[in-house]
Amino acid sequence: MEDGAWQVTDEGTPQGGIVSPLLANIYLNELDWFIHAKWGGFSEAERQRLLRRGAFRSFIVRYADDFVVMVKGTMEQAMQLKAEIADFVGTELHLELSEAKTLITPVEQGIDFLGFRIRKYQRVTLITPSPKAMSRFREKAKQRVWEGFSTQNDAGAIEHLNKYLVGWAMYYRRVSSSRAFRQADHYVWWRVFRTSHRLRNPKLTPGQHYKAHYIPYRYDIRRVNRRHRCKNYGCWADKAHTTAYIVVTLNFFPIRYVSFHPQLNPYVPEERTILEERVEELNLPPNLESPGPMAQSEYGPEWRTLRKAVLEQSGYRCWQCGKPIRGRKAHVHHCARLKSFKNRRQAHFLENLVALCPGCHQKAEWQGR
Repeated sequence: MEDGAWQVTDEGTPQGGIVSPLLANIYLNELDWFIHAKWGGFSEAERQRLLRRGAFRSFIVRYADDFVVMVKGTMEQAMQLKAEIADFVGTELHLELSEAKTLITPVEQGIDFLGFRIRKYQRVTLITPSPKAMSRFREKAKQRVWEGFSTQNDAGAIEHLNKYLVGWAMYYRRVSSSRAFRQADHYVWWRVFRTSHRLRNPKLTPGQHYKAHYIPYRYDIRRVNRRHRCKNYGCWADKAHTTAYIVVTLNFFPIRYVSFHPQLNPYVPEERTILEERVEELNLPPNLESPGPMAQSEYGPEWRTLRKAVLEQSGYRCWQCGKPIRGRKAHVHHCARLKSFKNRRQAHFLENLVALCPGCHQKAEWQGR
């Protein structure tokens, strides 16, 4: 639709568009049934009869337009099925299989799917982050560290990096990722140390830089991390040096494997209730829960974490009138205005922030004018 008028176009949806996965699920549904008809659609007696005739087992695992077809049979049978799939998607769906990405691989060598490496060993099958995923992680972490320390203050740089680290850890914490987490932590530690030393304290020796910025987690602004005894790069969030922004460690996210999926739909209220009883991890961990509405962009990437810390410190009560405040009724006010400080970090010290209800916040804003 352009200017309210329908325009016919031969182009597809934009890459990364939110409607693309939905359209892929609708369009490739026929492929699912094509594979299902080769094995899943038969009864157990019919399957045994097919096996005696030399048939092979096959099933498909698909996520939007990415799919893996598993075959329990010979290499020749796998090649035959690949040719049948190519012919089906070509004639029925008018699509082409990517020759570079459509491979036949024994599970003993490992297959990559959605960023995971799935490999069968003699006694066990392991799922780990794929080598490509680890390479992308290092590239992205390097980019985030450079972007943060070259354009933001220390607090903003740390939060800019932490958002990526938390998301990556949450994605891979359901599989055997302990070794990958240790390797990723080691890479991030050295990348942050070298970049921050170069951009922040080039006149200090490495030892002096370490003492100035490597802070124990018992001071972390995220209270959930304070039980850990190690330390990492950080900067202070208050003048009294009692609270600090600290780079998160991936090992803080314990590996929790998911048992066989019960095939229940989380969008059906009755089935979601059953899922929540079985899987506690459906709820977000405390350090990912949103503390309420976001502020203006000029407050920086650290504002969300800082805002939650101020509300926790106040017990989620208004500093002025003592009323309970939650969600959109919870405001955080700068006692001294941002303009009166040389930089954002000084304005965001905890001593300059108080939690207020909407009414008291409006009064404080008028009095400050």
